Amino acid sequence: MEFKLREADFGGYPKGLILGIGVMDNWLYDGNPIEGLCYNKYLAALREGLKTNYYESIIENYLLDNTHKVLVTLLPQPGKEEADQEAAAAKMSAIKAQMSQEELQQHIDECAELHRLQATPDSEEARATIPVLKRSDIRQEVEKIETQEEELGASHLLYLPRNTNKIAYTSFYFDITDMEAEKLPLCYLLTDIMGKFNTERYSYQELATNAIMYTGGIAFAVRAFTEAESTDDYKIYFSTKGKCLTDNLPKMLDILQAIALESKMDDLDRFRELVSELKTDWDDNFFNRGQTVAITRLFSYCSAGARVNEQDEFSYYQFLKKLTDNFDELAPQVLEQLRLLIKRFFQKNRFLLSYSCDVKEQATVRQQCLDFISKLSDAKAGKKAEVLPVGTVNEAIATAGKVQYVAAGGNFAKHGHKYVGAMAVLETILSYEYLWTKIRIQGGAYGVTARFELNGVGVFASYRDPQLPKTLEAYQGLAEWLRNEEFPERELNKYVIGTISTMDKPLTNSMRLDKATAQYLKHVPVELRQRIRSEILNVSNADLQALAKVVEDMLSDGLICVVGGKQPIEANKSLFNNIINA
Repeated sequence: MEFKLREADFGGYPKGLILGIGVMDNWLYDGNPIEGLCYNKYLAALREGLKTNYYESIIENYLLDNTHKVLVTLLPQPGKEEADQEAAAAKMSAIKAQMSQEELQQHIDECAELHRLQATPDSEEARATIPVLKRSDIRQEVEKIETQEEELGASHLLYLPRNTNKIAYTSFYFDITDMEAEKLPLCYLLTDIMGKFNTERYSYQELATNAIMYTGGIAFAVRAFTEAESTDDYKIYFSTKGKCLTDNLPKMLDILQAIALESKMDDLDRFRELVSELKTDWDDNFFNRGQTVAITRLFSYCSAGARVNEQDEFSYYQFLKKLTDNFDELAPQVLEQLRLLIKRFFQKNRFLLSYSCDVKEQATVRQQCLDFISKLSDAKAGKKAEVLPVGTVNEAIATAGKVQYVAAGGNFAKHGHKYVGAMAVLETILSYEYLWTKIRIQGGAYGVTARFELNGVGVFASYRDPQLPKTLEAYQGLAEWLRNEEFPERELNKYVIGTISTMDKPLTNSMRLDKATAQYLKHVPVELRQRIRSEILNVSNADLQALAKVVEDMLSDGLICVVGGKQPIEANKSLFNNIINA
């Protein structure tokens, strides 16, 4: 059982879209489309199966008695990629040697024509055939998530009234801003292994079983939340989030109590298993996380709050490698520190409880959560820990992959600029215009992203990119392109609509509670959100062109971070202050 679960946000897609896909799965094959929305009867059948041998027969038929099996062994071959590239180059050279000068010129001309077509925008006539909404069709007012706040000494309660169909969503945030900087990797490790040791009353297998039976998931995390418009003013919170039927809330809180107060983190063999699993997961998926690693690392150059959160990315991977390589020496001491940390995580006098449930069940949910809190220990707040210093900037993290994740950015707030709504529209535009054309279409990357954060940090990043210096050149050319670009009103309207669509996507109850809590912790006033929305809806070409100076100043910081193939990185090593092998 994995305690660190994803929230039920339908994989990041709107709930309506997922339900629509369920409808189409039947409808496309002449089935009843309504069947895709009717899941209660299937849940009832599955519950009824608990009274029979339904599940046992499935296990027996498809697993135990299944005669179909295959064993595949994958063995790495050092130098294979380089050898393949040399073989491909030799093959192409042989083909070229057999071509006449006329044939070579024909290929050169066709390639040039392809590049010309790729760089040529669609005609106005072609674009005009696509129907679009008007800006006036879009709601002008920002959505206000109405919450009820309650103070309990130094702690706070945030209640979100919703019709939740008898489900309770609870999130506890414990303030650990006084956590020493050197202990942050341990904090992230603790969230990964929490609930996976035996407790005084339950084995870790029983904890997992109870979590599956009585909850919709329990998640633990550590994160720094910066103030709305600040890169360096932040607080660090340990959070535990869960959801369950209101009737099962005592059982979910009992699981949390066992983890918080009764965990027996003294089994070195079990600890070795958990650390090995974490390290293996990072080894297997490091390259897939490349863009996140690059962006988070670059943000850490610009923001003290981001440096805290980066400790859960590449710095965490380095910590896991060191722990794995020196396990026998380090593990006893690390486990002792984790036992002390869990007591600092769960404490009764500095917390935020954000929760959502049916109004008629609020009093019950509130009291049961406070009863859980009352069992935790007292902890005196210490001084805010020293801010993590900026380390080496402009790094390359070398992997065995063939492509790169190339990030460049900076802190535009330190150049005197503030976040404006036009930046959100520019993000949308760049995903379809300049960066898309230069890096995706012409450069061959899988994708590209642009992000301007409310606190003043911005970044451009490519995804699975075969280029490196050309991508950095494309970023540097963006300001000049933007300064001279004029979008027809129809195209600008489309980009405004696309931007608003990401802001107004339907939220599940769980997602709405997360959004309300983040706004509360980051102190994002509704007036600021309304200003940004109004700026988006009224954006003009002049507003966008004014951002050329923002981009120019942001990139003048000269900050880059690249994750990718060792050969391209070594070929461009003059760009970096440090090259690290992943």
